[in-house]
Amino acid sequence: MPVFRVYLKRKTSRGSEVFEKTTTPSAAVAEAAYRELLARAEFAGQNVAAVLSRDNRHLYYHRFDRGPGQPDYVAPDAPLDLISD
Repeated sequence: MPVFRVYLKRKTSRGSEVFEKTTTPSAAVAEAAYRELLARAEFAGQNVAAVLSRDNRHLYYHRFDRGPGQPDYVAPDAPLDLISD
């Protein structure tokens, strides 16, 4: 059974800080949690990232200081494939 992790990450003077973490075996719960993070307007323009991983492999990585067309930007309504390898 896969393990999905969804969390926010920000750089600090000592490295990175992970916060608001969700861990679940459910792809549907992981997708819903990730979409909730993508909708967080208070992080717009900040060096904060939303991460969705499966079995410790990043599937999606969205930086809030990026915009459409830039690397590490995931649109809030983008299709997500959490099952395929």
